[in-house]
Amino acid sequence: MDKVQEMSRDGLLRIFERFDKDGDGSIDEGEFGEILDALGWDSPPEVRSLEFAVIDDNADGEVEFQEFAEWWLDRNELSG
Repeated sequence: MDKVQEMSRDGLLRIFERFDKDGDGSIDEGEFGEILDALGWDSPPEVRSLEFAVIDDNADGEVEFQEFAEWWLDRNELSG
């Protein structure tokens, strides 16, 4: 099992909070990319932008932890 598959919800929260620089409970697309780097997710910028758009349901340019965690865990459950 690799780092991606081992990541728990609590672990994701710790990483999310580290990159939520203003502490408002949400991240922007740049912070999203930094989190993916920290999690070891190797993908081109175009793919990251598309994934961010999928998570950002209301298209406000921000993603909350719940949305991110559900996406991450669902995505990695399917690939694991």
